Amino acid sequence: MIGETIQLSTETTSGLDPYGGPIKTVTWSDVADVLVAPSKTLDVDVGERPFGDETRIELHFPKGFAESLRNRHVRVRGIEYAIEGDPIHYIADNTPTRWWLEAQAVRVDG
Repeated sequence: MIGETIQLSTETTSGLDPYGGPIKTVTWSDVADVLVAPSKTLDVDVGERPFGDETRIELHFPKGFAESLRNRHVRVRGIEYAIEGDPIHYIADNTPTRWWLEAQAVRVDG
């Protein structure tokens, strides 16, 4: 199996705007050797969004990657997805391959 390089977002707050709201900056960093697996594509509830669709992917991060994925986004092949939840990694002894953290990501269009 061959992993690929994806981009992972990091959001930082650098102060407050004139109305007291946070000023947020998003930066992107590369993460190498991530397995990307297509999961499924679904139509969004027709009553609410008749032209909407939802695309899901599975990401498998390599051993050694142990950052929190809560509220993060990824760019895979130029397309942005939102990570769901805050997945945790397996213990290294239970993963004979190079990957130990599985994450689900979703993109909704329409």
